[in-house]
Amino acid sequence: MRTGTDVEITEGSVIGISPSGAPESAIDATGQDAYATIITPSRACSHILISNEGANSVTISLDAGTTDNIIKVAAASIVALDGASITAAVAIQAKNQSAGNNYTDLTITIW
Repeated sequence: MRTGTDVEITEGSVIGISPSGAPESAIDATGQDAYATIITPSRACSHILISNEGANSVTISLDAGTTDNIIKVAAASIVALDGASITAAVAIQAKNQSAGNNYTDLTITIW
């Protein structure tokens, strides 16, 4: 994850460790044009932190690629969501936002 970067939390969000378990995290070093699984949650979660450190944008699907308009993360950006609906055992997938323009250094953390 990128360090030394400000993260803005709005609407009273609290980011911390869930009482239901420690955060789960996965990294994808290179992007692709079709959806690929980045992480499959072992339990339901309601928080997600996405760090896209590369030069290209990424599309994230919280429902195994069924929809691709859930979360779009610009290049060199961090997105934090509180109150997300992350279902246990349903893959969180990612793909290039623009075909042929691979994202790089993507980290997804859920809790």
